[in-house]
Amino acid sequence: SFFGKATTPLFLSFESVSSIQLPITGASNATIYWGDASEGTYTSGDTKTYSSSGNYTITIYGTDGSNNASATAFGNASGWTGNSTLLAVNTLNKSTWGLTGLTSLSGAFSGATNLVSVPKNIPSTITDISSMFKDATSFNQAIRGWMNNTSNITTMASCFNGATAFNKNIRYWSVEASATLTNMFNGA
Repeated sequence: SFFGKATTPLFLSFESVSSIQLPITGASNATIYWGDASEGTYTSGDTKTYSSSGNYTITIYGTDGSNNASATAFGNASGWTGNSTLLAVNTLNKSTWGLTGLTSLSGAFSGATNLVSVPKNIPSTITDISSMFKDATSFNQAIRGWMNNTSNITTMASCFNGATAFNKNIRYWSVEASATLTNMFNGA
């Protein structure tokens, strides 16, 4: 258990951050541990301002003893407060990333210029990864393990747009269902 709860949380590690607004849509049953000994029930649009800039790991977990928090989307294509200081994303549950009902990762790491690590698998429920790594200029992790769960993704537009460091093999990704691949590697 984590913090006394049976859960499979999502971890987000930040460096030199002073304020964060998580890009979670449709959240319910979610508690956020902000990495500074404070926690609370997540409300869409909540902004966390720290008393001092520093390195924090945020943990998102279910509030009622369930295994996961629920959300439909994690991401915002126009970026989100704190994203540029995001270093790593990790989870103990590779099939949901700790968020059940998740269908969109559009803009999840857009503008995350320091991001170097994400989970090695992507949830099979995801249908949209547009702008997911847009302008994530440090990201170059092998994500070949995602190949088994890309067959449901219908939108990959601008996924790696401006991700100048990304140079990994994704040739085994299934793109047959993807109706939109526009600018997927533009500027990458």
